[in-house]
Amino acid sequence: MAFPHLWWRVLLGTLAVLVAPYFLAPISYVNELYVAFASNMIDCYVPVGRTFADLNGVLRAFGLEVTGVASMVLRVAAGVAMALGIWFTARNTVDIRRILLWLGFSTSYIMLFTPMNEANSYVMLAPALGLWAAWYLEQREKRMVQAFWFISLSILLFADLVGLALGKDIRNEFDKFWSPFMALIFLGILVAEMRRIFTESRSRALT
Repeated sequence: MAFPHLWWRVLLGTLAVLVAPYFLAPISYVNELYVAFASNMIDCYVPVGRTFADLNGVLRAFGLEVTGVASMVLRVAAGVAMALGIWFTARNTVDIRRILLWLGFSTSYIMLFTPMNEANSYVMLAPALGLWAAWYLEQREKRMVQAFWFISLSILLFADLVGLALGKDIRNEFDKFWSPFMALIFLGILVAEMRRIFTESRSRALT
């Protein structure tokens, strides 16, 4: 979506990855692994018995939760919306922000809309947060740099501080809320930046 002209290379690369195991192991064994993979994905679709650090981690703090078909619809809708946003951004800018948006949307989606997501998985946001902070530093937008410092350090430290003060159980529940909450803040910043790109594109078109 960020680089539409690469579509056929991505297709070939995906096919190569899927076919390669058949050259490295018996066909029946590879087939069994693919079947097990599909089964595991189905099991992950309906997590049971515990809570996780996804979007529901934030919603539960307000007495809400999205499950079942509604959860699937929300995840698909969010994925389509982000993909379209990346595609339109790629058409309207050639600077590094289209790459940073792709990275930011991708990691935010994994963190917020993947069932059974663990709180410690939020380390995946670090490259996107760091690169966006560097970009804002180049633009001399000091407040945005400070915002990204806060998001990064709060994900790293706040849960442990809460644990020291209130105990391990409270720490774990807090982490399931705070990490996805910070990911939502990051996602909001990305949407605002995408809108700024569209505004800049319209201004260039008018001039």
